[in-house]
Amino acid sequence: MKRWTTTRALRFTVLCLVLFLEAAGHSLRAEQRVFYTCDMSKQEEHFFHIEIRTEVEKAATFDFQMPAWNALYQIRDFAHRVRAVEAFNQDHMPLPVEKVDKQTWRVAAQDAREVVLDYEVYANVLTPYDAQLDAHHGFFNGAYIFMYLVGGKNLPIQVRFRIPESWHIATELIPTQEKNVFNARNYDHLVDSPVEAGTFRWLQFESKGAKFNVIVDGETAQIDDRELLLLLKRIVEAEFETMQDVPLNHYTFIYHFPEGPSGGGMEHAFSTAINMSAQEVSRRLDEVANVSAHEFFHLWNVKRIRPASLEPIDYARENYTRALWFSEGVTSLYGAYTLVRAGVDKKEDFYRSLAETIQSEQERPARLHQSVEEASLDTWLDKYPFYRRPENSISYYEKGEILGLLLDLTIRQGTNNHRSLDDVMRFLNKEYAQRGRFFDDRAGIPDAVERVTGKPLDEFFARYVHGIEEIDYNSFLRAAGLKLDLQPRKVGDPGFTVTQNFDGAPRIDEVTAGSPAEKAGLKNGDVLVEINGRAVTRRALTLLSTMDPGKRVKIKCVRSGQTLEVSFQTMAKTVTHYAIMESADPTPLQISIRDGILTGR
Repeated sequence: MKRWTTTRALRFTVLCLVLFLEAAGHSLRAEQRVFYTCDMSKQEEHFFHIEIRTEVEKAATFDFQMPAWNALYQIRDFAHRVRAVEAFNQDHMPLPVEKVDKQTWRVAAQDAREVVLDYEVYANVLTPYDAQLDAHHGFFNGAYIFMYLVGGKNLPIQVRFRIPESWHIATELIPTQEKNVFNARNYDHLVDSPVEAGTFRWLQFESKGAKFNVIVDGETAQIDDRELLLLLKRIVEAEFETMQDVPLNHYTFIYHFPEGPSGGGMEHAFSTAINMSAQEVSRRLDEVANVSAHEFFHLWNVKRIRPASLEPIDYARENYTRALWFSEGVTSLYGAYTLVRAGVDKKEDFYRSLAETIQSEQERPARLHQSVEEASLDTWLDKYPFYRRPENSISYYEKGEILGLLLDLTIRQGTNNHRSLDDVMRFLNKEYAQRGRFFDDRAGIPDAVERVTGKPLDEFFARYVHGIEEIDYNSFLRAAGLKLDLQPRKVGDPGFTVTQNFDGAPRIDEVTAGSPAEKAGLKNGDVLVEINGRAVTRRALTLLSTMDPGKRVKIKCVRSGQTLEVSFQTMAKTVTHYAIMESADPTPLQISIRDGILTGR
């Protein structure tokens, strides 16, 4: 050990003083806040009026930036809906403001003590990924309407809402003592907390010490509130049981049930926003159950068990990751697991859903040249109809769900059913989520599997995750006493194909030449509204593809703002029908594995 000298001791004291002063400086900067005001008075014009106020810290200029993307992995350029950008000082005297690029505005601070940015954002799209302001309500994801101070995304935020007197606000932002004023830890927290303002129904339930708010907006949807709450409670408790973890004490479900075509959900750290057609949910709640189970499982997978490539979030450009097959696809698997484990679905429903997913994957020729990791990277191309065609891309949702099941079967068989994918998820939760760490896109999941099972599965990942090897489904399903049955079947052919972006209506992508659909007048690009009197949903499109040959179908669509209605008979085509069947004479281990998947035990 070296002896301390007076000189070295002095140097050490000076160093400690410098570190103390630096820490004090950071502490003082941490006390700075950014203040937002969101005015919803321009309802008829669909414009949110936003004000951002921040203190000046010896900077000559301040840059404010509008996110290019959020929620969906698509560059959406929210700045194209921004207008009337102005800047002022604390006395409301104008400050010079210059647009630097398509999404950045630069304010010259001059001698101001405060800089105030003022602008409006047009919002009239009601999906879980967008924003809408009208006389009925205001809903938004924060990144759609809120710019951020460049270099100041980590500063704490206070946001004040100005809404009609009769409206209420539902959000997972932190409430204050002042009405309609909330806090956010930082910009990420702000935009990860969607807001619903209006006269919605506010339901509640509790589970495992956590309080749940259920916000229902949709006057024409005929829903039994008690049935909805019971359904959600079963889903929540089944997923708590699977993960053996309750990572929060409050959570909000926001449901919109509008008229016409609608569907989808968006996960957040403490909430989710879900849209379903009022017409569809009035018939049955199964699609609500499906989406809710998926989005709530994101509470762990992707929001807390998170790939390192998505941190920190860069709102200005693409955030590439290879891991969406796991973050989204395996979440889809656990959505299906949850419904059967909670008793919402029967095992036959689980088998049918799985078979449909496999069939959809096998009907995409792109599986022969695009790996599921490549599909994750290429998700930024999903907004292009050409890319979404079956010959050009696969779905990392579907392929990831399939691979999750096959991985579960492989783990269970290799460990005599002593370990499962459930154990891997719980390991990831403890190793990463609960420690504030993020897993490596490629090595993280294989490493977790090996650490849980004691056995490497490098060949599985090389073949099916990194690679494009065709899957021999029965070689995997056999572990649970299951088999994939393929039978030719004649079904109706509507004579056209459909594509749909996340935030858009279903559009006719291609009409078969000479088909009854073409003769009836359908054209590429027509927006589907109704099929046989039913709003166009995922279920309606599935029914369309499985109609009997020769059945008459009535289509309502929109072309160039004009509503058109056509009627024609479906053609006939032969397809391969996929079904999951149970083996007639399963072994005790096969029964044990099957029951483990279906029950979580």
